[in-house]
Amino acid sequence: MRAVAAASGVTTPSIYRNFADKQALLVAVLETRWAELVRVIVEAASEVDDPFESLRRIAHAYLRFAEEHPGHYQVLFRTAAPAGITEGSTQHPAAPGFFVLVESIQRCLDAGVRPSGGRDSTFLAVQVWLFVHGLIDLRIVQQFPFPWPPSETLLDAALADLGLIDG
Repeated sequence: MRAVAAASGVTTPSIYRNFADKQALLVAVLETRWAELVRVIVEAASEVDDPFESLRRIAHAYLRFAEEHPGHYQVLFRTAAPAGITEGSTQHPAAPGFFVLVESIQRCLDAGVRPSGGRDSTFLAVQVWLFVHGLIDLRIVQQFPFPWPPSETLLDAALADLGLIDG
């Protein structure tokens, strides 16, 4: 807590006035960052009516968030879920963002997309999320040296391969 206080330019006792302990501070940081990521996803989803373009914008917004806030992204995905993160709620703070992705994919299915294997919107959402997260982890977080094509190109190809957007 002393290091957080020093980095914030406040005294350690002032942090304890707002947070009982390090755990409470971590929960607050995670909840705030998750809410920001969910807000970015929701905004991207609502920018257009076309379900395919909406899905594309959601995926690109998620990628952009990670590129613009790599430290925040790492905190979200590399920090073990602390006790209290779901206190007062039945779901993880990231769940609303995931459900926006599921709904967006369902809109694509409702518009006539027929993915191979008859996969449902939740299964496809997990596939998209895993792809984007893996791309972010290798490319941004790990800075894996590789002759990468542009992230947006890889993302669009993955969505097209799943039959969720036109290739």
